[in-house]
Amino acid sequence: MAVDTQQVAQNSSTVAPNPATGSTGASGGTAGSNTTGGAAGATPTSTPVVAPKGFRQELQQMLQGWQTAIPSDSTMQSSDGPLTQEAVVGQLQGFLGVYTTLDTQVTALKQTRAQAELQLAEAHRLFDVLKSSVTNAFGAGSPQLAQFGLLPKKPRKVLTSSERAISAAKAKATRQLRGTTGKKAKASVKAGTTRFVVSVQEAAQGSAPAGTAVASTAPADPTVGAVGPPAK
Repeated sequence: MAVDTQQVAQNSSTVAPNPATGSTGASGGTAGSNTTGGAAGATPTSTPVVAPKGFRQELQQMLQGWQTAIPSDSTMQSSDGPLTQEAVVGQLQGFLGVYTTLDTQVTALKQTRAQAELQLAEAHRLFDVLKSSVTNAFGAGSPQLAQFGLLPKKPRKVLTSSERAISAAKAKATRQLRGTTGKKAKASVKAGTTRFVVSVQEAAQGSAPAGTAVASTAPADPTVGAVGPPAK
């Protein structure tokens, strides 16, 4: 087990920083810092995308404990056999190195996505210019536009006299079934001003109290009977 774990310690990346701890381990490194303790030739780690949590945080805390509380030359018995401090630290660093690689990839992905969003407007502008140039060069209906990912414009179909007559008959039958009418036909069913005034006058006659005089016809001038400002 010691051989395997030492090999992992040499190939693993360094441990992500632990903000909760900052003490110095017995192996010479600073626990929770950006540099690895206990592994020779280690490289600095990248900043975690988010604070370590869950099982990753448990691994980080376990590594912190083995670096600070366990002497570097000590051996501890376990169900897997004897465990040396150097072997355990190296194996934990190997597991945590995968998270460090993931942090690096996520950070690179965010930077690439931000760059793509910045150049999106310029890319659209160039595409519109190229589309217009290609269309003008080959023609709007040229089949060669498909090579550029553009759909050629279909020519408008010219109807014969019989086809136009059939289309007009279908449109007329559809309007009759739906009850569609034109402006002139709709004008005859609208309520006019006189008709509205008469209905108001009739309603006023039926609801007026006794002794109140009500005009029987609508006034010819709309200003007659209007309420004016009070006399000074």
